[in-house]
Amino acid sequence: MSGLRTESHKRSGDLRQFLLSGLGVIGLLTLIALAYFLLFYRPSLINRDFPVTLPEDRAVGFVEETLSNKGLDLRVESIERVPSMQFADTVKVASRAKPDRLTDYVIVFVSLNNLSDEARKLYYYGSSQNIEFLLGTRRPSPDIKLAALPRETASIVQAEALPSGDLAPGEGASGYLVFPTNKGAKELSLLVIPNRYRRVNEPISSFEIALEPTD
Repeated sequence: MSGLRTESHKRSGDLRQFLLSGLGVIGLLTLIALAYFLLFYRPSLINRDFPVTLPEDRAVGFVEETLSNKGLDLRVESIERVPSMQFADTVKVASRAKPDRLTDYVIVFVSLNNLSDEARKLYYYGSSQNIEFLLGTRRPSPDIKLAALPRETASIVQAEALPSGDLAPGEGASGYLVFPTNKGAKELSLLVIPNRYRRVNEPISSFEIALEPTD
């Protein structure tokens, strides 16, 4: 009996020493996080809104529908979703658009027309950016993706990217936008919103276009 007590005491001491070690602490924290996830994770309670502030006065619509907002017309002419590895041998870019087996390219062709009396700025990348073109994904978790830079877009689609610059009154522009996204992402929408990271004093035409049917 004395030997059994000694062995039990030794095992208890070893367990205590392990739990107090760095590895033990990490393991304990992992178990707590897993327990919290199992107890409180409820898909029906996930915030289904995009993690950006969408302007309330945005125009909302669908592919092949012309939307108007604050003197600017926008139309998504087409959408194509292609595995990025299809371009692995032709795309030579070191960026977020780099091909891999877990990524799709969402290729969108967009047309814009300025119907207002003033020039509209279409700077959507770089230091002059005042419009963000984003891909909003609602599932498997809310997320947003920035459009690839124009030079990367042109490399992927072998065609002209949506141009950046001033759009004069009565002038139109069209071109491609390419978004990398997870293969499991569903319920995609194109979002056109004011830049979240710098103050834009002029009015921005904002849009939300559903690119795929929702369940």
